[in-house]
Amino acid sequence: MQFLPLTNKMGYEFAIFNALIQFAIWGTFFSLNKFVQLSFFYKFSVFLIVFTIPILISLLGELIFGFCHFTFGLNYYILFVLPANILGFSVYEVINSIKIKLKAILFYFIFLLIISGIIVEIYFYPQIYFYNLIIGYFPGTIYDELIEIDLKLVLSRIIPLILGIIFIFIKRINCKNIIKLYFLLILLIGYFFIKPHIGLSTNKFVLIENLSNKNETKHFIVHFDSSIENDNVKRLSLLHEYYFYRISKILNFKPNKKIESFIYKDDIQKGKLFGSRAADVTKPWLYQIHLDVNSTERNLLHEIIHVFSAELGNGPLKLAGDYNPAIIEGFAMAIEELIEPKRNLDELAYLGLKHYNLSTRKLFNGFNFFTQNSSIGYILSGSFIKFLQKHYGNKELFKYYKTADLRNSYKLEPEKLFSKYFTYINNQNFKFNSYKAIYYFGYSPLINKKCARYIAYNINEINKLFKEKKYEKAAKESKLLYNESGNYAAYYGYLLSLIKLNKFLDAKNSLNNFISVTKNSNTYFTLKFIDTKLNIALSKKCPEFDTLLSYNLSESFNFEVYRLNEFFTKESDKINDYIFNETNFDVNRIKSDTLKFLFLDPKTLNAKYIIDKAESYILINKFYKQFNYERLSEEYFINGDYEYSKNLLKRSIDLNIDKVKQCLYFSKLQKINWFIENGNNKDKN
Repeated sequence: MQFLPLTNKMGYEFAIFNALIQFAIWGTFFSLNKFVQLSFFYKFSVFLIVFTIPILISLLGELIFGFCHFTFGLNYYILFVLPANILGFSVYEVINSIKIKLKAILFYFIFLLIISGIIVEIYFYPQIYFYNLIIGYFPGTIYDELIEIDLKLVLSRIIPLILGIIFIFIKRINCKNIIKLYFLLILLIGYFFIKPHIGLSTNKFVLIENLSNKNETKHFIVHFDSSIENDNVKRLSLLHEYYFYRISKILNFKPNKKIESFIYKDDIQKGKLFGSRAADVTKPWLYQIHLDVNSTERNLLHEIIHVFSAELGNGPLKLAGDYNPAIIEGFAMAIEELIEPKRNLDELAYLGLKHYNLSTRKLFNGFNFFTQNSSIGYILSGSFIKFLQKHYGNKELFKYYKTADLRNSYKLEPEKLFSKYFTYINNQNFKFNSYKAIYYFGYSPLINKKCARYIAYNINEINKLFKEKKYEKAAKESKLLYNESGNYAAYYGYLLSLIKLNKFLDAKNSLNNFISVTKNSNTYFTLKFIDTKLNIALSKKCPEFDTLLSYNLSESFNFEVYRLNEFFTKESDKINDYIFNETNFDVNRIKSDTLKFLFLDPKTLNAKYIIDKAESYILINKFYKQFNYERLSEEYFINGDYEYSKNLLKRSIDLNIDKVKQCLYFSKLQKINWFIENGNNKDKN
């Protein structure tokens, strides 16, 4: 188990692995003639031994190698493994009572029958999560670190216990062998068909019943939750069609059937009905995309590209050759960048390659994509695929996607292609910024995280304390978790708790002692920003603004620093209230015209008047004025006011001196013009 990710400590993955093994192990006992003849009592003793040994081994490992909170993981183990072991034992007993040959083969046929339910559900149903009699539960993707033991999960594990008891009862019934076998199979197969009705799986009928607002366009059938407003339904449906138009122009083909899109009201509903709360997902073989409405603006283009790639893919899943995740995600990232270059993939890839000495070739080898954190995986693969498309065109790229064979697709040795890519990246003369590299890539992938499930559970509990405004308890629990795990998120919770308790000096002293530990993590920059706010609160002085800006991490980060500086300069009497109550701060209390513009929400009364004042006389650094126009343009676009969105974007373009951003502005202008031509323009404010 040391070689399987996350299975070497008592926890969720350890429980799944052992549930599978401990069910399957009962099939091996048919080859032991003496064991078959033992009494029920002795067999049950073996059951207890099989169940207990992994617990003892894990406990010993915990004592030797340290922290992972054994009792927390034991909850998963009992909940997952005990029902699986009992079910395996009961199936063994039923088959052993039947006078037939090849009992072990029959046992493993039933084992595969139960496991195959996972394949059937994920392949034919819309869902990506599953509940299974043996394995237990999987949330859908590796990005969901929090696995809560809720009532639904507990009830799902009671079912195999009940079935196990029924099977033991069947074993004792005096009837024909074939009837016992039929009864066993009917119960197992019947359970599969009952699952959608008890909330343990989601077929299409159940999903459409929940996402009842259907809007059909030329190329899409879009299912929305009924709580999503009609104006947003129309705009998002148009957005689907716009992206379809742009993708088809670049790839020169279209999917051979309509795409179905499912838009959930939030990540909680998506997690319940589809799975994968933390990430939006496409099922190319079903021509389906699944997003929550809050992430649609950000991720829709990427997911539609995945559906287009189904026309290039292989096998029943219509995915890239060898199911290579770097090719799958790199293709979507590259085409997305060609349509909406929100980030400069090549620059970020350059920073990652230089700062972390990464290997692009290694990333594309097998499933190494998952050994990197998601930012490295997505950005580096996207940059490489974009290089291939830009220099060699679509034909070779499509062949590479289908075969995962660089040599045959490009008639060049892979090493030479990767060398050409490296030269291409270096020849763009990007400025190296180690801070920016850490900001984007300075965190660990799930498989390298220590006790990820335990920490995720406790962070979630601490967040609940925050919502209930129990800051004293949140501080205590956060500090305890950090002392146990060394996890930066736990320390961050502790720091915020002190701030909420107005213990600014304690927070400052603690941060001074801690911040250097995080210097190679992206958490460092978040803490530096908090340190700046604490300096303002305690001394009404802040020399750190220039330092924060010198990091040059991102436009949005720099904008937040600039806004804070402007607030500190122009409305210092309200600064403490703002910096420690940002989410609840009433921006209408602001008197400064500059700050009103910088913090403006388009839904604010007289918003356009405030913007026009900024155009005429408010003196603001032009870089941040440009960014703010761009920000407001995007928000007016989301609100459906396309003409004014275009107006603001043009103001931003007039101030722009960055050649890289010209491509982004062109793509934004192209989108707005398309919406003006194809959508119903609204004039708000």
